[in-house]
This record gives sequence, C-alpha cells and structure tokens, in this order.
Amino acid sequence: MQPDIISERNALALMLARPMAYFEAAEVLSVDHFTDPTHREFFTGMQGAVGEGLPHDATGERVFDLQLVYAHCPKKVEDEDGVDLFSKLMSLAVHGKRIDAGVMSLVRPLIDRKDALDSVQAMQKAIADLQKGKSPAEILGRTADGLKQIEGKSQLARIRVIGDVADEVYSKLEAGPQKRGVGVNTGIEPVDRILGGDWVGGDLIGIGGAPASGKTAFLIQVGLRVAERGGTVQFESFEMQDVQLAQRLLSARAGVDSAAMKKADLEADELERVYLHTQKLKGVPFFIDCTPRTTVEQIYSRAMARKQKDGLSLLVVDSLKATGTNDRQLNSQLGARAGYVMKELKEIAKDLDVPVAVLLHPKTGLQLGPTQRIRMEDFYGGSNLQSDADTVAVIHRPGPQVERAQPEQEGTDDHAKWQELISNWPHERAQVWAEKVRVGGRAGGMIDVYFDGNKQEFSALQEGFSWT
Repeated sequence: MQPDIISERNALALMLARPMAYFEAAEVLSVDHFTDPTHREFFTGMQGAVGEGLPHDATGERVFDLQLVYAHCPKKVEDEDGVDLFSKLMSLAVHGKRIDAGVMSLVRPLIDRKDALDSVQAMQKAIADLQKGKSPAEILGRTADGLKQIEGKSQLARIRVIGDVADEVYSKLEAGPQKRGVGVNTGIEPVDRILGGDWVGGDLIGIGGAPASGKTAFLIQVGLRVAERGGTVQFESFEMQDVQLAQRLLSARAGVDSAAMKKADLEADELERVYLHTQKLKGVPFFIDCTPRTTVEQIYSRAMARKQKDGLSLLVVDSLKATGTNDRQLNSQLGARAGYVMKELKEIAKDLDVPVAVLLHPKTGLQLGPTQRIRMEDFYGGSNLQSDADTVAVIHRPGPQVERAQPEQEGTDDHAKWQELISNWPHERAQVWAEKVRVGGRAGGMIDVYFDGNKQEFSALQEGFSWT
C-alpha cells in the first residue's frame, strides 16, 4: 500500500471514529483530494450522512450512523483485497491500531497533492488562453486570484481547533511515560535542565559555537544516544563525509588515535576494540546523508520519506551555513539564505512533528577575544533564530583558541597573563550557554561541562570537581 493511500485510510478511520475531526477536515477537504476510488466513495457516503444530520450517542456526542453512510455510498466499497472497507476502517479506528495523529497531519499529504495538481492546471489553462490570443492582463488577474484561493485553502489545513489540540495533549498524558517513546535530550542532566528538558516534535534547536568548539561532536553524541535507545535519527552532514564521521566515532569509542586510524596503522588490540564497537553500532537506526549541495527542500523530502519508512525521532542538520535552497539568487546571499533556511527548518519540524537540531556558524569576519563568548546575534540566521528557534545553545570552549594565542616570548607580562588564562581554560573545560529557551521554568543560564578530547564526548562534572 502506498504512503498516500495509508494516509487516506488513517484519515477516514479517524474521521469515522471522531465526527469532530470530520468537521475540522471537511472545511478544506473534498472528495477530489482522495486518490483511491473506494476512499472517494466512502467520503461521499460520509458527506451524505452529515447532510441528513448525525445522531447522538448516550453521552450526547455526535456519531456516524454506519448504515446511513453506507446508504449514501454510490456503490459497495471494498479495498484492493476485496475486504469490506467499513470493516477495515472500524477495525482500525475502534478495535485495531489507535490513531494518535491529528486529523490535519493525516490529510495534509492529500491536500498538498491536490493543491499541486490544481496549481498546474491553473497555469496550463493560462498558457492555453494566451495562445488563443486572450487578454494577458485578464488572464494574469484571474490566474493570480485562483492561485491565491488554492494557497488560502491549503493554509486552512494547518489551523486546528483548540479542543482537538487539548485532546491530543491529554491522550499523551493518559498514555503515560511508558508509551511516550524515546526521549530526545542531550543525556547530560544539568544541560537538559538549562535547555528546558526534552526536545519535542515541532522544536527547532540551534547549536552554535566557535570553530573547534565541539559542535558536531555534541550533535553526534545526542543523535547516537537517541538512536541507541531505539529512536530513529536522520543526520544530514554537509561538512563531513559519512566515513569521516564513522571513523571519528570509532576512534573515540575504541580509544584509538585518529591519525593512526587514517593510516590504518593499528596494533592488534586496537583493531579488536574497533571491531567490537563496530559490531555494537550495527542495527542502530542512525542514518547519515552526506549528499553535497543539498537544499532545504531536499532535506524535507528525505525526512518525510524516512518518517514514513522507519519513523523519525530527531533530524540533525550540519550545518545551516552549508544548506542551500532551490532559489539560485537566494543561494548567492549567505545571510538571507541562512534566514530562509531557518524558517523552512521550523516548518519541517512542525509538519513532521519531530525536533530538528541545526548547527550554527558565527558570521565571517567576527572578531572576538580568545575567551569572549559568541552571542546569538553573532551567528548566521540571527534574526530568524530570535523568531523561529525554540532553543539556542552556545558551546563555549575557548581552550584551543587560548593555546593558539600563546605569546612568543616567555617571561613577559603578556606571557604571564596567558599562563593564567590557560590554567583557567584547559582543553577539557567547556560551557553550555542557554541563549534562548522558549519553555521550562528553571531553564536558562550557563553550566560547566567536561569535554573528553580523545572520546569527543561531553559529560557532566563530578560533584566537587574544580578546574584548578
């Protein structure tokens, strides 16, 4: 069964079980949106039943009268296996799989497909009218109005009734933590606290920092933690190849020097450790895509396909700066492109109901002192980070920059100041700053964490730990 057909069936089952979902969807959904003929027949039957008025059950809730729906179907409806569609839908909606998705998320693929077809037909009609010699101004006005109506109808599909949203929240609470699924978080308790807890569907999270601060390592660590606990992760890497990522990961986990791995010059015990960790990673649902010159539109398509095929718990984009668009002119303007991509990533997070984490780069030419922290406005996409991102975290690890700033002459005042800096900022010291957090009562602020350069891994500090 094709994914669109699955969406159609789930949408019909949900509307049959919850008439209020039908009324919500019927504002923007018509019989022409359905691909499968039997689904069109069934939706026509539902429309007819609603036209005669829905009865109420013992609790006063409106319900579909199945006999009335059947009576309004133009013909008996069966699926491709010859099974009565009523039985299939009732089993799905009542006795079978529980459908937790909102009706608009289920009908969205149908509306998008129908809107695309309507838009193409509108343009084809305009071209045909031009070829017939009709007035270009009149054709342009009529076509523009038609496209605006299509867009407006599509936008309505995103609007949800507050009662249905509240019902969805309650259903998740009622299910309890055991059915909540894999929690998406850093796994570092103090960091999760300042960032407001778990990342949830619809969240856009920006992770920034100076070069060599450990941004990619942090995102890999979070992604692998989610995947090893059963969640599916799509990691879009445009600055590092999949082999490089895997090599870096194995080097860290097996405790093997990365330079030796690149030369394939390992001792027998090192090779054995790499092998053991390789076996542990097999079957972990951590998918890496390194397609060059990827656009945000392609990211959306791949993430949607991944969610339909395997489910999707987290989408990681490395990085904002390297992500393109279908607009060539926009691609040539890095600042504007970064803002546009941020806005689109937020739409992806909402449409797919998954958290999206994106790596942020500081603006070219930014001049900062060795220990000066980068602020949110210093990253590409700054204004859109303010409006679209739910969480922005900055990794502050100035140790490498401080070391590179060593004065040439020892015994000078500058050298003494540098020694004090290097003692305060060893390579292992990192800070995570919560630059922006949309939710969380105790969220915000800064926390010190430990960075293990050999393992490329961040961790919480042990109680009583001191850098000096």
